[in-house]
Amino acid sequence: MAVGVLAAAAIGACGGSTTELPTDPPEIEPFVGTWDAEVFRVRSDADTTIVADLIDIGGDFTLNVQPSGQYTAQLSFTATDSLGIQPFVEIGEMSVTEGFVTLRPTVPPGSPASSAFTFVREDFLRLEGPTEFDFNLDEEPDPAQLLAELQRR
Repeated sequence: MAVGVLAAAAIGACGGSTTELPTDPPEIEPFVGTWDAEVFRVRSDADTTIVADLIDIGGDFTLNVQPSGQYTAQLSFTATDSLGIQPFVEIGEMSVTEGFVTLRPTVPPGSPASSAFTFVREDFLRLEGPTEFDFNLDEEPDPAQLLAELQRR
């Protein structure tokens, strides 16, 4: 965002037309902050009896959303083999439309993922929707359904 401010200042200093900086998307405002998962459960689409409850096994998930819509998500959990704690970090852009939140990862690059959202309270958010998860740790994500309940710090 600082680069955008500097660019706008430089354009203004050159005597060009006045350019207003884009405002932060108002639909993002309720999501701004740092959220910690109290529930983070993924259920396999191929076999619905396979469920990974990552919080239950000592994992954690944190989502930080900035007013611009930029987000950073971090998922950590202990693998069942000698791999130990496996942190996954994703950075990208969030958008909100008609009851759905879409995360568009840029680092690492990936496909957008949309989830239905419900604010249980102003500081408690539920997300449900399709995702991918590597259930057997073969580095190939499998189609799954996500249920996440997040508490704002």
